[in-house]
Amino acid sequence: MPRPDREPARALTEAQIEALAHAAPPWFTVTIALGAGAGVRQGETAGLTLDRIDFLRRTLTVDRQLVTPTRGAPELAPPKTKGSHRGVPLADIVVAALSEHVRVHGTGDHGLLLHRHGRPIGRNRFGDAWRRAARAADLEGVRHHDLRHTHASTLLSAGVSIAAVASWLGHDSPTTTLRSYAHFMPADADRGRQAIEAA
Repeated sequence: MPRPDREPARALTEAQIEALAHAAPPWFTVTIALGAGAGVRQGETAGLTLDRIDFLRRTLTVDRQLVTPTRGAPELAPPKTKGSHRGVPLADIVVAALSEHVRVHGTGDHGLLLHRHGRPIGRNRFGDAWRRAARAADLEGVRHHDLRHTHASTLLSAGVSIAAVASWLGHDSPTTTLRSYAHFMPADADRGRQAIEAA
């Protein structure tokens, strides 16, 4: 359920995602691929290390995030909830984006994919880079979380099961996913009709 102080998440178009990718600095573009292509949260993206990507099996393991304490340097910590520990299947386009990012930018401290000169990207720096890219793409107000929403909406609209989507998003229960995304399952009506016809 969206927090009352925030606008509801929105699904972005392919053109909007491409505009964000073109507007973002090269070291930051991988965050767009991970958000839209794998539904990874901001902190999970900032805490992703190379050893959590299986390029051969095309999977991503999410088992930690980067947190920015009030004082001190950003640090790796467990993800948002117990259910957030998960494996995520990766489309070839996402695998290619991750591979190219590592080839061009290498990895930082602890093998972090997202870094500047080897150092982790804390919450504030991540937010600044995101807002600059959104403004440059003429998408001011769009949030990184909207990429995650787009990912889930795309899967559900394509008929992927709610249980699978919930698992890949790291939701504790498919009910959580249904509350946010039930309206993105238009294909269900046709599948329902076909099931009755077949019966």
